[in-house]
Amino acid sequence: MQQRTSLMRYAVIFAGVAFTLVFAGSSAYDAWYQRDQIYQASERELGNFSRVLATETARSVQTVNVLLRDTAWWYQQQGHRLSGEEITRTLATFSELAPQVALLALSDARGVQRYRSLPLGTPPIDVNDRPYFKVHRDNDDVGLYINAPIFSRAIGHKGLVMSRRLNDARGRFAGVASATVRLDHLSTTYDGINFGSQTQMHVTLLDGTPVIGLPQQNDGISASSSPVVPAGLDGLVPPDGPGSHLRRVIDGRPKVVAAARVPGQPMVIYLVRDEAEILRGWRTETGHMFVRTLILALCVLLSVCLAMRQLRKLDQHERALSLSEQRYALAMDAANEGHAEWDVLNDTVYLSPRWREMHFLTDSADVTFEQFRAMSRVHPDDRDLLITAMERHLRGDMRFFEVEYRVKDGQGDWHWIHARGRVHSDATDEPLRFYWTTTDISHRKAAEAEKLQLEAKLLRARHLESLGTMAGGIAHDFNNILGAILGYGEMAQRAAEPEGPMARYLDRVMQAGLRAKALVRRIIDFSRSGYGEKSPVAVQPVVEEALALLAPTLPAGVVLMPCLSAPRAAILGEVSQVHQVVMNLCTNAIAAIEGAGTVTVSLSHEHVAQDTHCCHGVLKSGNYVRLQVQDTGRGMDARTLDRAFDPFFTTRPVGEGAGLGLSVVHGIVTDLGGMTDVVTKLGQGSTFTIWLPSPGEIQAIRAEQAAPSPTGQGETIMVVDDEPALVELLEESLAALGYEPVGYVSSAKALQAFRADPQRFDLLLTDQQLPELSGTEFVTRLKALRPRLPAILMTGHGGEGLEPRIRSAGVDAVLHKPVLAQDMAACIARVLKSARDAHAGDGQAQAHGSGLAPGPHADG
Repeated sequence: MQQRTSLMRYAVIFAGVAFTLVFAGSSAYDAWYQRDQIYQASERELGNFSRVLATETARSVQTVNVLLRDTAWWYQQQGHRLSGEEITRTLATFSELAPQVALLALSDARGVQRYRSLPLGTPPIDVNDRPYFKVHRDNDDVGLYINAPIFSRAIGHKGLVMSRRLNDARGRFAGVASATVRLDHLSTTYDGINFGSQTQMHVTLLDGTPVIGLPQQNDGISASSSPVVPAGLDGLVPPDGPGSHLRRVIDGRPKVVAAARVPGQPMVIYLVRDEAEILRGWRTETGHMFVRTLILALCVLLSVCLAMRQLRKLDQHERALSLSEQRYALAMDAANEGHAEWDVLNDTVYLSPRWREMHFLTDSADVTFEQFRAMSRVHPDDRDLLITAMERHLRGDMRFFEVEYRVKDGQGDWHWIHARGRVHSDATDEPLRFYWTTTDISHRKAAEAEKLQLEAKLLRARHLESLGTMAGGIAHDFNNILGAILGYGEMAQRAAEPEGPMARYLDRVMQAGLRAKALVRRIIDFSRSGYGEKSPVAVQPVVEEALALLAPTLPAGVVLMPCLSAPRAAILGEVSQVHQVVMNLCTNAIAAIEGAGTVTVSLSHEHVAQDTHCCHGVLKSGNYVRLQVQDTGRGMDARTLDRAFDPFFTTRPVGEGAGLGLSVVHGIVTDLGGMTDVVTKLGQGSTFTIWLPSPGEIQAIRAEQAAPSPTGQGETIMVVDDEPALVELLEESLAALGYEPVGYVSSAKALQAFRADPQRFDLLLTDQQLPELSGTEFVTRLKALRPRLPAILMTGHGGEGLEPRIRSAGVDAVLHKPVLAQDMAACIARVLKSARDAHAGDGQAQAHGSGLAPGPHADG
């Protein structure tokens, strides 16, 4: 299509150019032809004029010649015998016979004019030096001789002298008979002929001597000047040449010249006309022709432009149509749609190749609507739905035809198809054709099902998160109560008599308190955001330790089988987290076995090549430590599996389980960036698989035995907590460790006391949850007054965002409630030692810079 439009465009341009060139060439040829015809006509006109003038001039000269011949004969026969007066009268009579003759004269052999038709002057005129006299004297065979124009005093004008020889009776030279013709009288012969304003006539002798020039302007005839012959006329007619010649010459301007020889006389007639005069009308007509050609060329150019514009529009429309067709084809191809058309009148159904491919049909022939209705590939439950939707749309009950149905492939799998179409009716709403498209939506249906599963998983994850937040809040309040119980219990144990009933009672109280602390710790581990610093942990030694603790407590008939094959596999986390995950999973597995059974614990280092879906999310590709706990217990149904990780959910009898084991496992695994997967079958057991990201392998590090609790040296410690009982407990515990505690139940009062004497306190021990200022805000205020103040933060549940607040406030250490005396003593000693080391380093740096030895240094 584009090539055809290009050819049409070239054809229009060629036709326009060709027409313009042909018309311009035709006009140029016509102009050239007219110019040539005008030249020829002008040459013919001038040639005819010149010949006529030559004939007239010859007749006039012949008249003078006859007059001279008769005069010479008369004088030779009888005139020489007459007296002078008689001769003069006779000459006057003869001159009257030729009006153009102004003077008729007879000269003797010496050249003296003896007689003439006009009175003789005094003295007589001597013409022996005149050319005509010399010619006749020296030549006896010269007939009529025409002398160059000379000025005659006798007639007072320039005249043309014509002469004949006079002989005596013996034939000797006796003189010359001459007739002087006035040039102005001779010119009147040509006045009646209109040559045109730009045509000049010149009469010359054969030798080029000018005789007459018309019109008489600057180069005309006057008493004092001779006619001027234009350059280029000399020698145009040779003496022995034909009588008439035509020739174009250039004398400053192009001219056309016609030359004619006066028959029998040594004279030439020239007619000269300017080429500009000849071509004036032609130039005007040529200019009009050029304007017409230019106008026609412009019209042709305009027509070509209009045609090109139309062709361009046609090309654009064709391009747009072609582009639209390409876009439609690409859109249909990209949409991966099938097309069908039902010709209602002819009852034929056309099915496109893609439509047949979607419906797994191999036959390519058109079918009738009944054959289409009976297609066996459509699901039996959807066949009537499809036909009913088409019939409803044909009746006008539905504006669009749209339906989803299933078709079966060659392997027996079902594929979802989405069909959408519309009927084309005539003016009476009778259906003519029915068009519809089909799209394979199997992937969309699968994605929707997967989306529903992911939404269910997300809902469970949000449910667990909300439960964790609530549990964390409960744990914080319980920590304050439990901290007082454990603290005063420790003090009471130290004060009670050994082996006494009070010591025994207090031991039971402390055991119950420690169990309660473990329970709260589980709740916190489930709900906290993991702000503790993570370090590489060798997983297999921790798993071995946990299994060693579980082995003595196994019920009869239950076998614990370890399959550990990752001795150097490591994760980033805490030892207690790994220990608690193993303990909780194994405890649940043991509890799920009724009677005899086996609990298999396996550990391996795995590489996951691609993303994998688990029951709690997507496991990304990478290196992992895989911990798997498999039991042969009773398994779980779908409802139990959905709630297995909910806090406080348990299937055990009342009093045998708190329902926090799996929820704590989920919280720890999520905090470590891992994934939990569960496979269970009712009556056959369950398998819990924990995937923990592994940065590599390290040597397992065994925990060292804890050192004795360090004591203080009288350092003053500011204690801030909103629970008065905890403040009192902390003061007594710190005093027992050798410190001087100063307790406050209000952060505002503590801040006021610190402002009064910032150097009084050696360390700050504050709770995070304070009613006026939070612990991190309180530390920030004190650090602004004393930047090097050591600070320890106590928290039962940090909540989200605590870790960045701790870093920005400059907290040196964090203690988790409930705080035991041994843990608090170790933390305080470590922080004070770090502060002293920092002070000593600053002192040495200052001494080195000033050249002084270091001395005692106090902060602030």
